Amino acid sequence: MSYSVLLVDDERLFADSLAELLRKNFSDIDCCYSFEKAKALLKQKEYDVCVFDIFLPDGNGLDLVDFAKKQDFPPEIILITSNDFSFNENFKNIKESVFDFVLKPFNLFYALKRIENAIEKRNKKIKDYYELAQISEKIQIIGVSDAIQKIKKMASFLSNVDSHVLISGETGTGKELIAKYIHYTGSRANKPFVPVNCSAISFGLFESEFFGHEKGAFTGAVSSHKGLFELAGDGTLFLDEIGEMDLGFQSKLLRVLESKEFRRVGGSKILKSKARIIAATNRNLLDEVQKGRFRKDLFYRLSVININIPPLRKRKEDIVPIAMYLWDDICKRLKVDIAKPNKEWFLKLVEYDWPGNVRELSNFLEKYIIVKMFSGKEDVFELSGYKEKQSVFPEKLVPLDKWVNDYILYAYEKCGFNKTKTAKMLGVSLSTLKRKLKKIK
Repeated sequence: MSYSVLLVDDERLFADSLAELLRKNFSDIDCCYSFEKAKALLKQKEYDVCVFDIFLPDGNGLDLVDFAKKQDFPPEIILITSNDFSFNENFKNIKESVFDFVLKPFNLFYALKRIENAIEKRNKKIKDYYELAQISEKIQIIGVSDAIQKIKKMASFLSNVDSHVLISGETGTGKELIAKYIHYTGSRANKPFVPVNCSAISFGLFESEFFGHEKGAFTGAVSSHKGLFELAGDGTLFLDEIGEMDLGFQSKLLRVLESKEFRRVGGSKILKSKARIIAATNRNLLDEVQKGRFRKDLFYRLSVININIPPLRKRKEDIVPIAMYLWDDICKRLKVDIAKPNKEWFLKLVEYDWPGNVRELSNFLEKYIIVKMFSGKEDVFELSGYKEKQSVFPEKLVPLDKWVNDYILYAYEKCGFNKTKTAKMLGVSLSTLKRKLKKIK
């Protein structure tokens, strides 16, 4: 890859010598000796690295920094000077926006090394930029319904503000997708996105997982460990299934959200949290608050903005565009070229309620595409038995226990895999349902 470097210094011997050395390593080197000439070059061309002498006969090199930063993809900037003015107020203000500050006199090979380091940093930025672009391309909110259009508009607004967000909706509706959309399309896009399943963290590990721990803090802590808040930095911490979080955890989390401070387990140093919190749940948290299973103060702290994603059965106009988008995405992921069926085929998908929502639709299409590759089957619902799932009784007589088990699983799927809703619909206690599901599985 060819890199372009602009060298600006009024000491011609130094500038020409450094330019000659640079041309042995980089093919595109421009060298000039004045402020005005540097400005003219910056207007004509974009550079990867700029080396500016601060004191020029017709201007201040610091002013060139702002000028260079107007590029679409700003260069890495190295400032050089023969006077140490590190205590100058102007320098303090500009130090954060440049790659390096070098005091003369210095060896030309030292200057070459600093420029190579600047190129290395720029390469990483470019790599991160394209990786981010690929991620952003994959994160799309698909749908034509009014509900989805409003959600997309709200998510776009939230991407550039710091308010905490609570996303609610049934399992499989795309809550994490909305969270990623908010993160990757906004001001935090190049910061970490750290997802955590709150239901998967056991009570004894909560503080260590979220806040980290120091070496020797407890048995087995053989080294220091960064927690989720540290890993998120000033990016986004996505708390999935927040409704499953133990009450004991909730009070600890609330304390951090209010103070924005925490300490590692076994540590004394107070660490600051700049992470933006996005939480998600398939439960009605207000109901959970009334039942004493979720803290009211934490609910209001998390739900500064609440986004509710309706299930697919309540926005059937979105099924076809989502299915067509998923078809292309699945084929790309499987590296196969299977032509889309006709419009009538996709319209048949609307006849089904999709209790597992987008996740179920995606799984169905992936299975359909794979089976079609080898069997040529065309019937939409024959493939996975969706017609049978919508029947109250099985067509073929089976032992009672098996039919009851199948019906429990059917009810569980119909309720969006929500155990509380399923138990209520079947008229049994939650503990009874959990016991039966455990036996079935």
